[in-house]
Amino acid sequence: MTATAHPRRTSRVHVPGRRALTLITLIALPVVVAADLGSVALVKVSVEDDAGEAARAGVMAIQYGQTATPQTAEIAFRAAKEVADLHRLTIDPATFVVTADGSVRFAARRDAPTALFKHLPGLRDLTDTTVTVSAQRPNF
Repeated sequence: MTATAHPRRTSRVHVPGRRALTLITLIALPVVVAADLGSVALVKVSVEDDAGEAARAGVMAIQYGQTATPQTAEIAFRAAKEVADLHRLTIDPATFVVTADGSVRFAARRDAPTALFKHLPGLRDLTDTTVTVSAQRPNF
């Protein structure tokens, strides 16, 4: 009589709280995804307004009737950057332009604060928002 080989059976290990951990994960994941979606949507909606506010601050920093010079451009940039920093925007200095009539134009970007999207390659691009804005000096 030959002995037949039986596959070795491993006993199941009981992990206390396994169901609770699974349940918490299944509840938390949709909540985190919803929070990340809300954060991305809020940033995409608000970036243009916030950058426009920074552009208007740059325009208002240049005194009325003053011609555009490198010094006035620096003053306008500092004023725009100060407002942009309040809104957690990053102004690209290479795109910052002050025209002869005192108008200001630049590109600004902001990353949405997310818990999950910033770690997933397919969704990471959704968190970055870049806009180009301009503001003109008001006619008095």
